[in-house]
Amino acid sequence: MSKETTLNRHDCKNHVLEIRKSLKIVWELAQDFLIDRIRGLDSDKRLLLTIIARKAPEVLIKEAFRYPAYESDVSALSSRLDSPEYFKDKEVKESISRLVENLEAELSEVETTLGIQYGLPKISEFITTFPLFTNNWAVAACYLTAIEIMVNRKLEELGLERGTSFRDNYNKLLKKFKEQNVEISELEKRLPTVFWDVRNKVIHGGYSPAYTELGTITTYVEKVLGTLTRLK
Repeated sequence: MSKETTLNRHDCKNHVLEIRKSLKIVWELAQDFLIDRIRGLDSDKRLLLTIIARKAPEVLIKEAFRYPAYESDVSALSSRLDSPEYFKDKEVKESISRLVENLEAELSEVETTLGIQYGLPKISEFITTFPLFTNNWAVAACYLTAIEIMVNRKLEELGLERGTSFRDNYNKLLKKFKEQNVEISELEKRLPTVFWDVRNKVIHGGYSPAYTELGTITTYVEKVLGTLTRLK
């Protein structure tokens, strides 16, 4: 990010909000992971931890994870973006750079400590090695595959038999939406026709969607996956 370029505060604010959402998810996963580990301890170890902490280990963990990591930094950056009269582009860019550097350092430390092998670097390596597959293709393939998987899982969860195609399976869920009075948009209703042609081009033809197409794919896949959680 050049110091000379004009800051697009709207786009930056959207990215900051995405960072906040991602950090919250990671924070909750970390908390759940630790609580599961605690619950797996034998009674003697749990008692010892309770005596040392003077409270139940689960309560201690929840208190430690009360506020997501970097919440104050993200909030401060968000306020700066909303206040161009007080915080000029240069100051905001410096704040963004510091936050990014801190997050990268934190992720690197977590990766080293836990020995985590991330899938994203492997995807980047694959795209670099085989440039006919682009970043847009990789994102689209991930989203379009995910929606098929989630539709199948939802059918199993509801005890419905899976059909022979995504179109059949999705139409079964549309009936459940109607039965449960779950409101969905017209585009969500027409999703099998709209998305299935694109999916075949992406998955089977290696088609790389334009950024506008990719935006439509990601937006409506996320919207549909959110709607699926409302079916019981």
